[in-house]
Amino acid sequence: KLRTMPPGGMWATDGIEIFLAPSGYSTEFYQFLVTYTNFTYSMYYAESGNIRPDPFAPVWSSAIYSGEDFWSAEIEFPLDTFYMTRQHSWNSNWLVNIGRSRCVQRERSSWSQLDKSFLESSAFRKLGGFPMRAPGNDVYISTASSEITGMKGEQPTGNMVVTFSTPIAGKYTLNGNEITAKAGINKVKIPYTFEQSGRNKVQLVLTRQSDKQVFQRYYQVHASFEPLKIELTTPAYRNNFYPGQKADKIAGVVKRNGTGTVTVTLSGSGIDTQKVTLDQALEFSFDVPDFPIGEATLTASMGTYTETAKVKRLAPIERTMAWIENGNIIVNGKPVYRRNPYAEYYRGGTAFKEKYDNDELFITKHIKGAGGWVEPARLIPGIEAREATKDVRPCDEYFKRLDATIEKSKDRDFVYYYISDEPECRGVSPIYLQHIYEYLKEKDPYHIVLCGSRSCGRYLNCADWFDTHPYINPYIDENGKRTYDRPISSIGAYLDEISTLNRPDKVIGFMPTMFCSKYSFDASQYPNFEEMVCHTYVAINHGCRSLFPYAYHDLGDRASLYEGIRYIFESIEYIQDFLMFGQRNMLVANQNCEAVLWQLGKEQMFTVVNMTQQPQQLTVEGLKGTFKEFRGDRTFSSFTFSLQPLEVIIGTTNDAGKGLKSFQTVKAEIEKLDAARAQRGNILFERQLEIEVAASKPVGSCYKMVDGVTDMLAWTDPFSKNKYYEMAFPKFVPAFSKVRIFGHNIDNTQVKIRKRGQWKTLEPKNTVKETYMVEYDFGETLTTVKIRFEFPLSRVELYEIELLK
Repeated sequence: KLRTMPPGGMWATDGIEIFLAPSGYSTEFYQFLVTYTNFTYSMYYAESGNIRPDPFAPVWSSAIYSGEDFWSAEIEFPLDTFYMTRQHSWNSNWLVNIGRSRCVQRERSSWSQLDKSFLESSAFRKLGGFPMRAPGNDVYISTASSEITGMKGEQPTGNMVVTFSTPIAGKYTLNGNEITAKAGINKVKIPYTFEQSGRNKVQLVLTRQSDKQVFQRYYQVHASFEPLKIELTTPAYRNNFYPGQKADKIAGVVKRNGTGTVTVTLSGSGIDTQKVTLDQALEFSFDVPDFPIGEATLTASMGTYTETAKVKRLAPIERTMAWIENGNIIVNGKPVYRRNPYAEYYRGGTAFKEKYDNDELFITKHIKGAGGWVEPARLIPGIEAREATKDVRPCDEYFKRLDATIEKSKDRDFVYYYISDEPECRGVSPIYLQHIYEYLKEKDPYHIVLCGSRSCGRYLNCADWFDTHPYINPYIDENGKRTYDRPISSIGAYLDEISTLNRPDKVIGFMPTMFCSKYSFDASQYPNFEEMVCHTYVAINHGCRSLFPYAYHDLGDRASLYEGIRYIFESIEYIQDFLMFGQRNMLVANQNCEAVLWQLGKEQMFTVVNMTQQPQQLTVEGLKGTFKEFRGDRTFSSFTFSLQPLEVIIGTTNDAGKGLKSFQTVKAEIEKLDAARAQRGNILFERQLEIEVAASKPVGSCYKMVDGVTDMLAWTDPFSKNKYYEMAFPKFVPAFSKVRIFGHNIDNTQVKIRKRGQWKTLEPKNTVKETYMVEYDFGETLTTVKIRFEFPLSRVELYEIELLK
């Protein structure tokens, strides 16, 4: 007997799930569900299933047949179904799994051997013979939005704005409209009438005219008609004058959909009422030389339509005040180029915290932390699934908890609230988040609202400041080639969603890749020094005003990260005036290289970036004069560059980097540090795939325990009564005479080895202790298939375990 759709929904009915990974790697995969009633569902997962970076909605088809005692399904996947997989990752050997749910019998079966979930992509089977996609068909339709200019009856009408990337330039049609596309990223506008106000499921159909190849997907587009809208240019941020800002003029523009004369009136306590009538030009300006602390009201009228906006002059407060001005973060009246690692102090350990706190990494320490994480799921667990994916106002309980968070922050010095992290990965509605943002900025006008997202344009009205994080995630492919989850050349488009809008009330920031995913994908690699600098400067080229590298918990794992961040942050210290106040002009932008010129008064700075792993030759038109290399010894007066792989060249007319270590010097220091990490004599070094681990607090991979880094947290157990860490060696038998344990609260650690089915406690002949290290010398060579460490102290931290000959 089959179960049709019950109250529990699609996951509580009989169905078949198909999982496919066209890259052949478990880091990204697709899920497709077909139920007995032919209800379908699809999803794309990245970062080994941890994120869903696209509102995935491909065009695919299915049919079911119901027999007397069975049912069957037939499914068709066009290759453009897998539009999230880039060409460099496409493979003929895919990871595949098929799962079946029989809900009446509470039975779940799988073709691959799984543990707990159908989403365990690392266990999927590999299957060959899949078709290779033609390189020219690596097309991705990424976003769609509306620009509504009127109504046709009950239907909003105007334009639909669609962003897509294609490797082939030429003539296309988009939903029947002829367009011309360049190779790379395109943003086009076509006339469109939507079915209804609110959310619309739109099928986007892109057809290449040269061969009639079709690429399509669905996208949820929100459409609403606003006949009048007031946008202020003075004050430009939240309609507020902040302490220290000049507050003698209120100016702006009225956005009008339709025709007719617009009247704008300014009124308020302590100022004279003023009125202006607008016809063709819709800009307005009012002089307010005596605008007092308080509030004024702007009212725009056109026929039967009326729109109002509040304008405030804020009084100073004793705590930290933050706002945005000309695209920069302002803290207590001073512009700041923010530089902080994400999740500071989280999972780093005591030893690394001590090192970090006492070192100079050129961090903007006054922007550490947040006034409150106001993400709905943090304040009310489970609320996102219940309501946050809908275009509704959050429930009253959420606002009660938000009020409590604001109240707790009243006596704290902080800069921002964190409203959401990767909302696009969970389908959180921009309308839902906008309700929170509007409420929060009214309740606390003195602090910025930050959002971490790869879809900043989609959430434009939900925050003030966006840190985007298109991680490059280096890995070694099956051919031994170093490659990336996403090309470095794609990074700029994520920042362009904000930086190209000419919105002085918004800040676009970047989260450089400062981590490695070896815990779930052993081929994953830490970014090297060249990659750290290169992909960060691509973001800088596209208007980045904040660096928030992810994440602190891996910062000390490799010298390329720790010294790389020091190099980048120190560089920003010396060129930040160009980046914050200079006029930025993109001179070259292609799939291989970028060149940007900044003009600041009489001084200039350029950046040239090779975004590939191959040498490139680049001639830059538009550069004149003489430039001195920033953090280098070269002088440039001609501008044809022979670029090394991933090379970044910066030139300034004011010799801004005089006295700083050069790129080559820092690179040599990093190589020396990394060589020392690999030469410590540890028998276990980087043999994590040959070691099995069991511990009082469960742990997955032990790669951090045997990576040569002796001051970064690899494992901790704060609370278990009997704390232990075991390592088994099924593929080799280590022979050692010494054990070094690096960690915190590790005094009196007992070491045991497995002999003849019993644990044997080892008694050291000699013991050496340091602040974060204990070394036991046993005076003889020992062998074992398993070793165990038992810890009598509380809050144990382990950083590294070394077995030495």
